[in-house]
Amino acid sequence: MNITEKLALVVRKLNIVQVEILLEMAQAMTVEIKEFVNEDSDILAHEFVTNFSNRLIIHHATHV
Repeated sequence: MNITEKLALVVRKLNIVQVEILLEMAQAMTVEIKEFVNEDSDILAHEFVTNFSNRLIIHHATHV
């Protein structure tokens, strides 16, 4: 089962309010953001920046 199929199974278990919140989060993650990461940084690896950026986007999408 691929990730999209897993998500569809989870969505079916949610109530309508939860689905609306999930939709808001997903839509927020489609917005392009400007970011600058120092390529010489030994702390901010690409994977970390992507994960943290998306979590921050989700936080702000649900706290308006």
